[in-house]
Amino acid sequence: MKWAIELSQYDLLYRLKTAIKAPALADFVVEFTPIAEEEKMVTKSKENADDTSPTDSNLPNDMWQLHVDGASNHKGAGAGVVIITPDGTLLEQAITLGFSASNNEAEYEALLAGLRLAKELTIKR
Repeated sequence: MKWAIELSQYDLLYRLKTAIKAPALADFVVEFTPIAEEEKMVTKSKENADDTSPTDSNLPNDMWQLHVDGASNHKGAGAGVVIITPDGTLLEQAITLGFSASNNEAEYEALLAGLRLAKELTIKR
């Protein structure tokens, strides 16, 4: 409250920064991820198959893979992004976050960095 009074003389308003909740972020990613017809068929065939983990052999030939991880400790926070091209080439990126963050925030930053990198590379699948 003290800050609000001091800032009011300069016509400034202090707003708390709100965190993005995990379910909201997951819903956002699902809602805005385009699904091609071929991917819909792959999804349907996977639903009919036994519960097995996805492997490289059951992915379409032109599918890229995005793997992200974030971590935080008392020394700082960072994120890692690995993109695997359809031909198996690894593209790796390590990121040091310039702010303190929880483990969850570091994970979200890793996901966002991975999505930005995929967009820059114009990856569609």
